[in-house]
Amino acid sequence: ERHRREAKERLRREAEERAKRKAEEKFRREAEEQLRREAEEQLRREAEEQLRREADERARREAEEQLRLEAEDRQRREIENRKRREAEDLQRREAEERQRREAEERQRREVEDRQRR
Repeated sequence: ERHRREAKERLRREAEERAKRKAEEKFRREAEEQLRREAEEQLRREAEEQLRREADERARREAEEQLRLEAEDRQRREIENRKRREAEDLQRREAEERQRREAEERQRREVEDRQRR
């Protein structure tokens, strides 16, 4: 009877111990799974943040390049406009000078013609 009770008690303790180990193992697996999910989530967030930073940097560089190109274009147009104005001014002065010389020449010929008559 005592042996039977002790065997029954031993079996009960062993069953409790197995149940305890099984519960601890389940808890450990769930904790590891939770840590794995959290690590994956952290990696995903970090990767997204890295992509966002890279996209921001690319957009910043593209905007700077666009501004630089616009500034170069504006400067080129200003130089072309200045050269065009200078050429127009030169043509105008040359035309005025030619007209002045032609008028002086006409006047000189008219004076000579009057003097000859």
